[in-house]
Parts: sequence; C-alpha cells; structure tokens
Amino acid sequence: MSEIDTKGTGRSGSRFHIIADRELEKILSLPRAFIFLVAAIILPIVSAYAADVDSYPLDIQALMLKDILFFTVYFWVGGIVLAFFAAWTVSDFIVGEDSRGTLLSLITRPIRRWEVILGKFLAYLLFVAVMEIIAIFITIYVLVTISGAHLSVIWDLFLYIPILLLYSLFVAVVFGTIPLVLSTVSKSRVLVMIISAALVIVIYLAFYIIRSGFSEFYVDNHLYYFDPGYHMGNIFISFTEAAGIDLTPTFQEQMGLFAGTHNLGVSLDEPDQGFQLASIPLTNYYSQATSWLIWTLIPAGLTVLSVFRLKKKEIQ
Repeated sequence: MSEIDTKGTGRSGSRFHIIADRELEKILSLPRAFIFLVAAIILPIVSAYAADVDSYPLDIQALMLKDILFFTVYFWVGGIVLAFFAAWTVSDFIVGEDSRGTLLSLITRPIRRWEVILGKFLAYLLFVAVMEIIAIFITIYVLVTISGAHLSVIWDLFLYIPILLLYSLFVAVVFGTIPLVLSTVSKSRVLVMIISAALVIVIYLAFYIIRSGFSEFYVDNHLYYFDPGYHMGNIFISFTEAAGIDLTPTFQEQMGLFAGTHNLGVSLDEPDQGFQLASIPLTNYYSQATSWLIWTLIPAGLTVLSVFRLKKKEIQ
C-alpha cells in the first residue's frame, strides 16, 4: 500500500489528485482488466455467432450489427457486467481501507472526507472509461468478424463509440454510488457486494421477467412507477435521440421487452392504411427528463450521504 504524502499540498485540488492517483494505482491491474474484458465479450461472441448477416447488402449488415451492438452495450457491456464490476471495485473503497487498518491514517492527514470519496471515485471512473473503450472496440471487432460481415462495416460501427461510452459512464456513476455508500456503512465488503449485485439483478432482470410474462399486470398496476430499469432504458433512448441516431423496429422491440421503453402492443403493420410503421412508439410512462432527474438525484444523494457517513464513521 502506497503512503500518502500530503506535505506541501495545501490546495484542495492537490490533495484530491493524491487520493485519485493512489486509488488508480491500486485498481489498475492486469487481472482486474482481464476479468472485466473476458466477461464483457461473452454476450457479443454469442450474438455474433447467432447473427446471419453475410448474405445481406453492406447497408443492411451495418444496420443489423448496429442493433446488436447497441443492445449488447445497453444490456451487457455497459450494463450488467459494468454494474457488477462497480460492485466489485467500489465496495473496497472504505470498508476495505477500514479492514486493512489504513483508513485511520488516511483521514487523519490534512485531507477532507469529500476529497477521499471523490478522489477514489474519480480513479474508478477513469479506469471504467479505459475498460469500456477497449471493451466496445473488441465488441465491434467480434461482431463484424464472427458474423461474417464485410470488414468495412467496422468503420460504420466505430462512429457510435462516443455515445455508447457516455452512456456507459452514466451507468458507472449510478451503480458506483450504490456500493460507495454501502461501504461507508457496512464492515463487510462481501455484504456490500451481495447487496449491490442483488440490486443489479432486480434492475436488469426482475422487471424484465414481469414485463415479458405478465405485461398486462405490469401496465394495469402501474409497476413502471417502481421500475428502475425502465428509467435506465429511457435514458439510453435519450442518448440515441440526442445523437440523432435512428433506431430500427428490431432494436425498439428489444428495448420494449428488456426496458419497457417501447409499446409492444402496437403492431408495425397497418392493414387499413396499407403501410408499415417505421418505428415502434415509446410507451412514455415517464418523460425522459423525469428519468434523468431521478437518476441524477439518486447518485448525487448517495454521494453526499457517503461523505456524511464517512464523517460520522467510528474508526479504530
């Protein structure tokens, strides 16, 4: 464990960067990166083998692989895998320092508690950014090469990396603040990871089961009021709309099933009008602005609570 030298670091920014550099040095490891990347490419590999795109024109290949890319990033690479990774990494921030006996020496130095929290969290976000960029690059390469698509399609898919990375960082913030606050309360890192993982499963899978198996019950009883996964999907759609990206009905159907964002009760075929709808309409249970407000206030509140809990924490 590296020591923290705060001599001559009167400025808040200097102390903040000391914490961030120390934490980044700790979490930057090949085994951690390897585990994340291996887990991240499992679904892309399976999806690529299932895709049959080589017989289609290049523009159709690009559309089909874009659907797969967007869904795998939303649900897996920048979703479940990232959320579990957040639980694994951030759970060690406070409870880990406490169990190793290094927390007391850390907070008795001239470093504010909020600098400890935000410095560690910044290091985590920097690591996530690097890992997500690599994971999305690998995902694109895997999708194109394994599916048999023309290699030129890679360049079309590379254009979506910035918007997918931004969404992934948003997910990293949301799911990072959960184990962050828990690590200031609990004395067990394992317990923090279990609770955080359970919340990931609820958000991404529990309501999916309800929506897919009991859709009328979900709507009639307004369960979307309590569905955090819906808000995550709503925010993902807002990212694509802000970037001017057109979503195909195939992808919209997937989002309707896994996030509840699109109305699966609406048929694309309009026999009376003699045409087919170009897209599936949004369910609009909540506005995108409301979803953003909810998932901005929650991480902000959890971060503030983390600082407060660290100030009140009894350290021996």
